[in-house]
Amino acid sequence: MTNADLSSAAPRRLTFAIVCEEPFRLFFPLAVVAGLVGTLVWPLHFIGWVTWYPGVNHARILTQGFFGAFMIGFLGTALPRMLSSPRLTGPEVGLLFALHAALIVAHALARTTVGDAFFLALLGVLMLSLGSRVLRRNDVPPPGFVLVGLAFLCGAGGTVLALMQERLEDRFFWLYLRPLLQFHGFILLPILGVGGFILPRFFGLPNRHDFPESRTPPPGWMRQALWALVVGGAILVTFVIEAQGMPRLGSGLRFLVSAGYLYWQVPFLRSRVRKSSLAFALRIAFLLLPAGFLAVALFPTYRVALLH
Repeated sequence: MTNADLSSAAPRRLTFAIVCEEPFRLFFPLAVVAGLVGTLVWPLHFIGWVTWYPGVNHARILTQGFFGAFMIGFLGTALPRMLSSPRLTGPEVGLLFALHAALIVAHALARTTVGDAFFLALLGVLMLSLGSRVLRRNDVPPPGFVLVGLAFLCGAGGTVLALMQERLEDRFFWLYLRPLLQFHGFILLPILGVGGFILPRFFGLPNRHDFPESRTPPPGWMRQALWALVVGGAILVTFVIEAQGMPRLGSGLRFLVSAGYLYWQVPFLRSRVRKSSLAFALRIAFLLLPAGFLAVALFPTYRVALLH
C-alpha cells in the first residue's frame, strides 16, 4: 500500500465543516447527555439534592432533549442528501445546538416554561432550515416523511398548549390532549415514518419508499404519501378520543393503526430476517412499540408504566 493509499484510508479529521454536513456527530452525543440528565433527576430527587418533583421535567428532557436530538441529528444529516439539496450551514447548526442545550439546562433547573419556549423556537428553526431544503430540492423525500411533518405539528401544538396551561386549567380535554401531542405524537409519528423507510434494508425486504430520483413526485409516490397522511390523521383522532375520556378505546385504536402500518411497510414477521444482533433488536423493538398501546388498552391502571 502506497503513502497515497494510506492517506486516503485514514479517517477524516473532525472539523466544524464536517459537523455541519453531518450534524448527527454533534447531536447524537448531546442526546446521550440529555438521556443521562433526564434519568439522573430521579435519584438526585430521592437523595434530596433535587427538591422539586422531577416528573414533569423528566418527561420533557427525554422527549424534547433525548429524542429531539436524535431527530435533529438524523434529519439534519440525511434529509439534505435525500433531497440532493445544500447541507445545513454553520449558523443553522450552531443555533440549533444552542437552543437544544438551553432547553435541557432549563428543564434540568425546573424552568419548565423557559424550556418549552426554547423547544418551540428550536422546532421553528428546524422547520425553516429543512423547509428551505425542500424548496431547493432536486429529489423528493420519502413519502412516509409526511408523518415527520405531522410530528413537528404535534410537538409545536402540544408545547403551545403547555405554555397556555394556566388558561386551560378548567378544560380537561385540552389538558389531557397536550401530553398526547407533546410526547406521544412527537415520538410515535417519526418512528413510523422513518421506520418505514429505513427498516426494510435491515430485513432484506422491498422498500415501498424507494423511488427514482425526481424533483416532482414520481408515479406511486402520492399514493404512499396519502396513506401515510391517513395513518397520521387516524393517530391524531385516537388522541382526541382518549382526551374525550375514552383511554381504552383510544389506545386500542392506536395499536391497530400503528401495528397495521408497520406490518404493511415492513412485514418482518413473514420475512427471512437477517441474522444480526441489530436486526433482532429492531424486530423486538418494533413489536413492543404497538404492543404497549394494546397493553394500556387492556390494563389502563398501569398506563404510565406500560407506556415507558
